[in-house]
Amino acid sequence: MALPLAGFLLAQSPSVILNDSASRVLGHPNRSLETLAPNWVEGREMTTPQGIAFDRRPGNVVLYVSDSGNNRILAWKDPLAAANGAPADLVIGQRNRFQSNANGPGTLLTTGLRQPTGLAVDAEGNLWVADSNNNRILRFPKPFDQAPDLLFPDVLIGQETFGSSGSGNLGRLPNRGRDTPASNSLFLSNLSNQIFRCRLAFDTNGNLWVTDAGNHRVLRFPASVLSAGNIGPAADLVLGQLDFNSRVALTGDARDKSRLNAPSGIAWGTDSRLYVSDSRGRVMVYRNPAANAQNADRILGIFVLQQGQAAPPRVNDVQLGLPESLLLVDNHLLVADTVNHRVVRYNPADTWAPETPTAFSPSMRDVIGQPNFNTGDPNRGGVGPSALGFNSPVDAAVLDNNLFVVDGDNHRIIVLPGGAPFSQPGNKLFGQTLFDANGPNLLEGREFFLIGTSAGIIYRGGGMALDGNRLYIADTLNHRILAYQDVRTVQLGQPADLVIGQVSPDRSIPNSPTGRVNAPNQSGLLFPHDVAVDRNGDLWVADSGNGRVLRYPRPFDNATNLQANLVLGQPNFVLSITDPTPRNMSFPVSLAFTSGGNLLVSDLAHNRVLYFIRPDNGDYTNFQAATNVFGQPDLSSAIGSNAQNRLRGPRGIAVDVDDRLYVADSLNNRLQIYDRVPLAGPDASPALSIGGLSNPTGVTADPRTAEIWVANTGTNQAIRFPQFASLSVNPTANLVLRSSVGPLDVQVDSNSNVVVSDSSNRIAFFYQRAAQVNGANFQTTSLAPNTIASLYAQGGSFTQETLVFSSLPLPTTLGNVRVLLNERPMPLFFVSPGQINFFVPDDMPTSGDLEILVEDQLTGQIVGSGTVVMNRVSPGLFTSTATGRGQVSAVNQDGTINSSQNPIPRGQVISLFGTGLGKVSNAPTDGNAAPSGPLAEGLKPDVSFNLLPASSENVLFSGLAPGFVGLWQINVRVPETVPPGNNVPVIVFQNSQPNLAGSGNIVTIAVSQ
Repeated sequence: MALPLAGFLLAQSPSVILNDSASRVLGHPNRSLETLAPNWVEGREMTTPQGIAFDRRPGNVVLYVSDSGNNRILAWKDPLAAANGAPADLVIGQRNRFQSNANGPGTLLTTGLRQPTGLAVDAEGNLWVADSNNNRILRFPKPFDQAPDLLFPDVLIGQETFGSSGSGNLGRLPNRGRDTPASNSLFLSNLSNQIFRCRLAFDTNGNLWVTDAGNHRVLRFPASVLSAGNIGPAADLVLGQLDFNSRVALTGDARDKSRLNAPSGIAWGTDSRLYVSDSRGRVMVYRNPAANAQNADRILGIFVLQQGQAAPPRVNDVQLGLPESLLLVDNHLLVADTVNHRVVRYNPADTWAPETPTAFSPSMRDVIGQPNFNTGDPNRGGVGPSALGFNSPVDAAVLDNNLFVVDGDNHRIIVLPGGAPFSQPGNKLFGQTLFDANGPNLLEGREFFLIGTSAGIIYRGGGMALDGNRLYIADTLNHRILAYQDVRTVQLGQPADLVIGQVSPDRSIPNSPTGRVNAPNQSGLLFPHDVAVDRNGDLWVADSGNGRVLRYPRPFDNATNLQANLVLGQPNFVLSITDPTPRNMSFPVSLAFTSGGNLLVSDLAHNRVLYFIRPDNGDYTNFQAATNVFGQPDLSSAIGSNAQNRLRGPRGIAVDVDDRLYVADSLNNRLQIYDRVPLAGPDASPALSIGGLSNPTGVTADPRTAEIWVANTGTNQAIRFPQFASLSVNPTANLVLRSSVGPLDVQVDSNSNVVVSDSSNRIAFFYQRAAQVNGANFQTTSLAPNTIASLYAQGGSFTQETLVFSSLPLPTTLGNVRVLLNERPMPLFFVSPGQINFFVPDDMPTSGDLEILVEDQLTGQIVGSGTVVMNRVSPGLFTSTATGRGQVSAVNQDGTINSSQNPIPRGQVISLFGTGLGKVSNAPTDGNAAPSGPLAEGLKPDVSFNLLPASSENVLFSGLAPGFVGLWQINVRVPETVPPGNNVPVIVFQNSQPNLAGSGNIVTIAVSQ
């Protein structure tokens, strides 16, 4: 049967269009954006964990950890049997184990968490969570007994409602939005940068005790109000305040036993003593508290200096620095003394000597995490963590004589075996896989920490460089450079091929290997922001925190000796002098080379761009002086300004093929463009300034088209401007890539595909868009099983040759080109530079969005990408015009092709041909022709002629045409009532979806008398 099906060709669009969703991603486990957290998130890692609790019921032992920085609770069954770094068995507070963003009121997960801190498990196994930054406490009923989609809290304390997804901060406010506290309100956060650690404890009667730090009090909620469904119950007892409506902080003598100041830890002893820690460096001890405003009986942690007495060491065996959580083991009190990076243990309270003016607080018995009572350095003074030391321990619990310590700033739970005094090294970890690793979340060499705050300074790094197919990335807050050998073949979650600046992929030590931030060296890095590659293949690094630029000779050729061989900006490899001089730098953040190999450096803190000239037939020298400066009147000035020839906070820089300099003048929200750099004189003014930007951080010039890309961070966009000749006439962007997070840097490969580093700590690849259509009617709405489809290149090309399949089954590769639908190769009919025709097999999904990639199999390079919406059906009829309009491809009952010269008589059976009917019975295997018997039948459609429906009895067959791949055949009797004519409209409805390709796109047949 000869059918006119060869046509469905469309004119190729001349404009270059990129797929506006990332097609490949580095640094995240998933292509979809699910987290803004640093490094790797998949349900076994932590960022600043804050709390711990056990469900100790026999046969149900569970470890719960509040992974505060990831806004979730992680839970492990049988934790003593778990391996180091084992994935959690359950995640609470997020929709899955990959997400980590803040939830709660105002979000799409109102019952989710926002920086949880304290945890407790009641006698029945219910989990209680202090959801601190939502100012509430939640109860999750027996979490492991619930289906994941039914794991909702059933008790709410501190708020009147769970809030709604559009309510903003309503439902989050401290004290329910009132000026004064009440018996049913909490102040655990001021919603900005002050978040209190709230701790929870149950007494033997099942009453819940809570440290309400922002209100400087402890509350008791009676067991009678803690039942399922209770929203906003009231406390019946308060300590630290005279009544429920007061919030007076202790600011005077720390020996005052009536008041509290931001209490945190809380614990009950078996001797009816209640222990409470607060921010005045104290632990208050209450004996059987039963009345409002009851005074403490004793205070721990206070050293009273007597007249003439020498001051004790800063860290000693009496004073506490900042006590956090409290734990009773055999009535021995253990205190997490966070700022002194230790856990201390006291003798039982009954053995303490009476309080005296000279011995106000009892001495400690043992210290854990430090070699003695007089040292208080993080990690025992070491470069990094170990099996013995802590960095800001904030909580602890004991299980079977094992001490589990929440080691907050080491982002881990460390387990010390052997029972009291817990002096043995740790033998188990949660949140980390190695005892000497401590990155936030997990570090394995495949993750990034590009933007964040350290010591109060915000760092925005993530600069990248492409050297042919090699990709270098400044992993700023991990103090390293990650390098990939072939950017064309990178896969989701792929580890880097080289790590520069660290001794191994799982370390993030500043100025490695020493860890001394004030002592640079030849191999380590401190907050590197950018990278560049010179024409020799050497890697240059803007080592921002050390105020210098380093050169590493051809890293992939010197992988066993990754040390810098040149330093600019400092006298040598071990000094850091930040004065504004021709030789010194303060905070270099971006690098670029001219066509002649001369170096430009953006010095953020000095509001300038320095220009270094490589000597003719020579090399740069250590501590070489800059020759010229942009943004300042001379090489010794550093004042930022918004004047035309000044810069303020310059970040990304780039040089185009004509040696023009482009500067992302970040704080002035503009792009400054300077004429040819080698010819610029002193104090040059820009040739063009493009305003209206928002905190731009990165810029690059496309080496193929000379177009300019800007990472416009403040608007979450990567913006493309035309080349300078057009830009100078009309400074308007010609393409915008939108994102939900701010881009940090943007680079372009040799095919004009875009690579973006962004504020979600990932690298995203944007390829040429491949637009897909139904091959019969050119509809772009959706595809379905058993559909012949076409892809069109949007400005570039898929391949350099044109090929057609030669035999069945259809091949999945033609001329090295593959089409992958959710990574599955599709059978191919035809491949050309601008168009690909392929077949969607019968067993493909019938709903959801699928990723489509066009791949050069020989190189692994992606040459096109897009998103396909899948549906149950995608009906379309082929036409003789190959446009989706006009005469249908149809065969009359006598076997002739229907046309105006050869109409079909009424009452006879016509065969209509299309594609996209959906799933069928007896489907052929991928790429094979439909069988002739038994037939591959599908759902019977509704067919109308001239808007008059044909009866169901007149539709004799609907299925795959025997001998063809993906061709839908409909045999239908033309009703006697159809008026004759050469253009009788035909509509086929499959699952109520018509074959029409839009308004006015009518398909027709010819009907005679």
